[in-house]
Amino acid sequence: MSEADAEDLVNARAKLVEERRACAKKIAGPYKRGETEDARQRIVELQMVIDAIDRALEDEQRRGSI
Repeated sequence: MSEADAEDLVNARAKLVEERRACAKKIAGPYKRGETEDARQRIVELQMVIDAIDRALEDEQRRGSI
């Protein structure tokens, strides 16, 4: 993996974190039927992808690819 590829992963992660924060705001705000539940599910999905990206970056660092 090149440094440009790693940078893509870092940038993708940053966008996902932003989206996770937006979901957290929805959950923390007033309850809105459907919307709050959707935000909860989305936050779980986002976290799984963020964790996968973190693991990919760690793997590449261990391999010395980045």
